[in-house]
Amino acid sequence: MKRLNSDAYTLVFEAIIFAVLVALSLFIFYQLSPSSPTIASDSHTSELKTIGEDALRYMYQKLVNVPDPYPSNALAYYFITKNVTALKNNLSTFLPNTVEYNIYISNGIDTMFWFSSHGDNKMKPLGSTVRVHRLVPAPSELIEDKKNWGKEIADVFNGYTGSTYDIILELWYV
Repeated sequence: MKRLNSDAYTLVFEAIIFAVLVALSLFIFYQLSPSSPTIASDSHTSELKTIGEDALRYMYQKLVNVPDPYPSNALAYYFITKNVTALKNNLSTFLPNTVEYNIYISNGIDTMFWFSSHGDNKMKPLGSTVRVHRLVPAPSELIEDKKNWGKEIADVFNGYTGSTYDIILELWYV
């Protein structure tokens, strides 16, 4: 009889060791496995898109006192006069600190980088990004004035003389 009792203890002891080894191997496997990719939820990107659209709409609807030939909305005026400082100041009051951005200008065919939330250097977006657009009136004779853009825009856009430009705001959370 003693022999059966001893075999039972051995079986229980083996079962406990087996359970500990399985748990330990699962723990090690979990620690060594690569982390799953981060997927941005639709609510974050839709919120970011709304923030960007509201910022550009605010700048477009904001009126500024300007000389006669210039459009009176702030977004178009700051673009035509190449006033990065005023545009950045207005955007920074509207956008939260957790949002970074790049601003691009397009004529519908070509696109050029203008500035970012940290200056003249293009920033590499982190995570999911959203782009919002706003068309602005900008007569080419005002843009090509030497005190504004001069020939810089014409060179980038291959002599484009149209009067409509697309301001593109690329946003992402930090």
